[in-house]
Amino acid sequence: MIHVVDNRRGGAPQPVENILGLVVQRYRLRKGFQEQRQFDCWAAAVGTRIAQVCQPLHIRRQTLHLKVSSSAWMHQLYYLQDEILNRFNAASGCRPPVTNVHFTLGTIAEPAVSPAAVAAAKKPLPPDLHAVDEAAKRRLREEIVAVVTDPELVEIIYAARLRELAARPAGEADG
Repeated sequence: MIHVVDNRRGGAPQPVENILGLVVQRYRLRKGFQEQRQFDCWAAAVGTRIAQVCQPLHIRRQTLHLKVSSSAWMHQLYYLQDEILNRFNAASGCRPPVTNVHFTLGTIAEPAVSPAAVAAAKKPLPPDLHAVDEAAKRRLREEIVAVVTDPELVEIIYAARLRELAARPAGEADG
């Protein structure tokens, strides 16, 4: 157990879990943490296509506020709002359940790369991947860098494509 001592106040050491609990309570963070847990199931609830163009902002007075990438999508989602509500309530376990949806136009943030994907990309390459010739590796990296700006994502995609190339039977054309 980690203890924090505040020598300025002359108090006894306090477990960090107690201090964090007080911080969460003092700054009223509990509701935000609960809301974020509910939003973690967003893509699974509505599907990847809708999740790419629409993201939850917050829940206020049983209304789910959503940010949508374009007015065309906003119009389409308006007609799907009952299904979105049903799926979100079922997946998130929202109590009380969300009963309304409010759409707002905005820029949709790129989804975060999962820690599992980062870890998989950082694993050492198996020996059979070294069989891919250096020119092919260089071309592959150049193709990826031409379209992807995030260096971490470049490495993840590069490692995945290398594994794919190494798994192909000898002589199979690159698609």
